[in-house]
Amino acid sequence: GKGTYLAEDPSKIDQYCTADRGPLDDVDEDLREMHRQLYESKGLDHPGNVFYAFICSVCLGVPVFTKDGEKNMHRPHNPVFQTTEKRQLSNIPASDPPVPYHSLIAECGPKSDGFTLERHREFVVFDSNRILEEYL
Repeated sequence: GKGTYLAEDPSKIDQYCTADRGPLDDVDEDLREMHRQLYESKGLDHPGNVFYAFICSVCLGVPVFTKDGEKNMHRPHNPVFQTTEKRQLSNIPASDPPVPYHSLIAECGPKSDGFTLERHREFVVFDSNRILEEYL
């Protein structure tokens, strides 16, 4: 999908992080500015091989639950997304006017039971206004 992926367990996000090696990686002006703010402005040296994560508050609203990323777990024949582009979640049943689900929760479980994720749930939000970054 095209949303922002979030997790409730740091070991999940660790799968997607790459190391900031410090001055060796200072090829990007934004990264240089982050190093200035986090380290140089406080008189600190970059420790090398740092992995960053944002701690966010997220408003999930009315989520749709899935185990395979394609079908609604509670209405198993209903698709999770409105189109194959996966930019918009399907509509909440009986909503009038039609309102799409606010977020997607991909549950985890055994692959033998049809789950795509075995260890950690994923939360996907398609509207960035639902995410408040609180800490780095």
